[in-house]
Amino acid sequence: MGTWGPGVFDSDTSLEVVGEVAKLLKQMIVRDLKGMVKKSDQDVLERPVVAAVAILATLATKYPTARYSVTKGEVAQWKQEFLAWHEQWFVQGCSPDVWKPHKMHAKKEFDKLLKLADGDALHE
Repeated sequence: MGTWGPGVFDSDTSLEVVGEVAKLLKQMIVRDLKGMVKKSDQDVLERPVVAAVAILATLATKYPTARYSVTKGEVAQWKQEFLAWHEQWFVQGCSPDVWKPHKMHAKKEFDKLLKLADGDALHE
């Protein structure tokens, strides 16, 4: 507890900041996934989900505290929801030379976070 070294992230308080940033990214992901199922937002191709997943994975790689803000079950669910939307809307709105690499990069980012995420159960 407290401070254990001179580094920027050598204290409980600084690691709480990491956790809070991770929670904000999670909220962004959840909010946008919900928006993707709204009829008015389904065909909006520029979504923040994959970028937020990639940032969360990067954060969790460097600061393990971030891993505990999301479970493997949640990431798997997000991946499934995003890829279902991708197949229905992104594929229709773009040529294969755009949507195929986009899908590959999205899967890569989800899989990276899936490996880092905590446990297996969904958080309520």
